[in-house]
Amino acid sequence: MKERDILYEHGEYFVIRGPRGKGFEVYQTGTTHAVRRAQIGFEGQRGFDRAKQEIARQAQPKIEAAFKETLQHFDKKPGAQAVTDMIVGRVEQAL
Repeated sequence: MKERDILYEHGEYFVIRGPRGKGFEVYQTGTTHAVRRAQIGFEGQRGFDRAKQEIARQAQPKIEAAFKETLQHFDKKPGAQAVTDMIVGRVEQAL
């Protein structure tokens, strides 16, 4: 696998074509190597869209954990409700 094989990348996840050019595979980058997290059997745009959905699904718990940590950090500051409302609005837009 070479960097030029990457079709889509989001955060620590990326998509490549499956074996023999059929379907797609979703990988998560690691310190020393990438780990395959999903295989998508659909081909064409349907498979590519499904691979991107899988990345969003895999990343969701990390997004929620970071969001909660950020909220806890700002809860201790004056004006915390305004900051919370701003963060919630931006996260909802991103999702």
